[in-house]
Amino acid sequence: MRALHVAAARRQAERWRAEAEPVPPDRATDHKVAALLAQRGRMYEVMGPIRRFGLGLEPHSPGLAEVMAAGDAWFRADLAEVFAPELGRDRDAFAPGGLLDALEAASSWAAWDHLRTRRGLDGPAARAALERTLRALLAPTADGAL
Repeated sequence: MRALHVAAARRQAERWRAEAEPVPPDRATDHKVAALLAQRGRMYEVMGPIRRFGLGLEPHSPGLAEVMAAGDAWFRADLAEVFAPELGRDRDAFAPGGLLDALEAASSWAAWDHLRTRRGLDGPAARAALERTLRALLAPTADGAL
């Protein structure tokens, strides 16, 4: 049965990755935030039901945990690529608790799922809440630093 769960998770990863479209790092920050979260909203809607199920099985299935960790790593690497210019202006961006960790948490499936299932927001409202958060995290300070 575990092999079936792993196979289903791999198939699910193929489905949500099919929604991925590169967001050019050289675009304006607000454009990147909107494009990234529009894309992630589509991805998260595709993966939602299976991910919820997988989270319950993950502690008991090393294979499933590996597939889910690979997905998490893909999302983090995508953030690092899309927001490379902004991350480059923050000397602690990649430190534990730095900007990349904050961006990852604020744009995560867990944040999306909380807004959609716990708060009852529709997709556009959930996306707006996450956009507001990412824009705030990426806003330069008075001295131009993030």
